[in-house]
Amino acid sequence: MNPIEFFSKRFEIPSPIELHNEERSQGEWIPITTRPMTEEEEKDACERWGVDHLEDYEKHIFTCQLPADGQEILISTRFGVSLDTCDIDPDYGCGLENNGDWDGVLAWMPLPEPYKVGGEQNEDSQL
Repeated sequence: MNPIEFFSKRFEIPSPIELHNEERSQGEWIPITTRPMTEEEEKDACERWGVDHLEDYEKHIFTCQLPADGQEILISTRFGVSLDTCDIDPDYGCGLENNGDWDGVLAWMPLPEPYKVGGEQNEDSQL
């Protein structure tokens, strides 16, 4: 397993209820925020993952809303904006399919709804 895969699989995430506890409007960036793990959370994570200790970069818990598993999103980094897909594993945490992990991600945003002409979905539009 490469370091990016390792890192993405070691993020500790809150419960699904905590992940979606705040509603946001579509088109609004959601900043990535974390907090350090408590000693008890760190011990639980070590037991769950079968390791003796965690690296410093693994000892954080998301405190922000996260996307749903499989949700396509926009992510913003210092290099720009890109499309990615959230990958949540109940045993290992939350990662991203393209970026690998959330390291360096400043914020994320749900994709906008498709453009509609006259209030209706425009599936048969003509150019």
